[in-house]
Amino acid sequence: MRRRILSVLCLSALLVGCGSSSPSDTSTLAATCESASNALCTRASNCGLLSSLGFSSVAACVTAAENLAGCSTKVCPSGTTYDSSVASNCLSDIQKGACGSGEPGSCASGYLCR
Repeated sequence: MRRRILSVLCLSALLVGCGSSSPSDTSTLAATCESASNALCTRASNCGLLSSLGFSSVAACVTAAENLAGCSTKVCPSGTTYDSSVASNCLSDIQKGACGSGEPGSCASGYLCR
């Protein structure tokens, strides 16, 4: 189960970006990755999943998600441009998501960097 959640966190982070910035920072793809990791781990905590995933805190979850996703080095592929307004929608959808709802469609690959 932990591997599944981390996979979801990583996939979301790969699509969105990661690090340790403010929970809703969408200034760059890397900052958005960090914000998405924070939002997903917070949601996991609110759903009572952190301890079953082997995490003692949201911070430990965020660190693992950010490291696995490589948030600190996230950039858009050459020839594409980052869209922070799409990233804001994605983060909002993560924060509003129900327990077990997975990654929102607004976070899908190709939307953040076009």
